[in-house]
Amino acid sequence: MAIKITPVLGAVPEDDLFCKSKFWGDPDLPPKTKFPTYRSEDGENYEMKFICQIDCADIADLDKEGLLPHEGMLYFFGAIDYYFDSNDYGEPFNIGEWPQGTVKVLYFPEINPKTFQTTVLLDEEDEPISAQARSIEFSETDETAADHKLLGLPFFDEVREANPGYLSLFQLDEDESVLLRFLDVGMLNFLISPEDLKIRHFGKVKGYMHCM
Repeated sequence: MAIKITPVLGAVPEDDLFCKSKFWGDPDLPPKTKFPTYRSEDGENYEMKFICQIDCADIADLDKEGLLPHEGMLYFFGAIDYYFDSNDYGEPFNIGEWPQGTVKVLYFPEINPKTFQTTVLLDEEDEPISAQARSIEFSETDETAADHKLLGLPFFDEVREANPGYLSLFQLDEDESVLLRFLDVGMLNFLISPEDLKIRHFGKVKGYMHCM
C-alpha cells in the first residue's frame, strides 16, 4: 500500500497553507535553514525546486505499517527546473539515476508556526519563481500506482529492477497544471533503503527518473 498525494486544483493564498501540507508554492522552514542547492556541471550552485511539504500528522492514519514519521514536517526538493515548459534554464538530468545531491529530503520533527518562516525565491525582477501553492488530499493507492505518492514501489518496472530493495519514499508524476513533464510520460522517484527510512536518515535518498 502507498499513499496517494492529490494536489487540489484552485488557487489558495500562500498564507492559508502556512505550516500545512502543500504542493508547490514556497517552503515553510525553521529559522536559519538553508534552501537546498545543487552543483551543476559548470561548477555553479543553483537552488533546487521546492516540490512539496507534508505535515506527517496528515498521513499517520494511512501509514498503517508506521514506516514514516507521524509528526513533524517532511520536505521534498529536486533539480527539476529544466522540465518545466515555462523555464529556459536548469540542467537536464536524464533517464536513470541522477547525480548525488540533485534531490533533497528534509525532515524536522516539530512544527512551530511561531518560528517557521516562508522562504521565497525571487527572479531578477524580484518576482517569486514558485508555482501556485496547492493544498493536498491524501488517500490509499496501490504500491506501484502511477501517482504522486508516498511509499510503495516505483511505477516503472525498470526502476524497480535497477534498485532492488529500495522503497519509493516519494514519487513525482508529471503535472500538467504547472507544465511539468519528464520527457515522454516520465516520473521521478526519491528512493530510500528500508534501513535508512527506519532510522529517519534521509541524507542518502537518491533520485531516479524513467519514462515510457
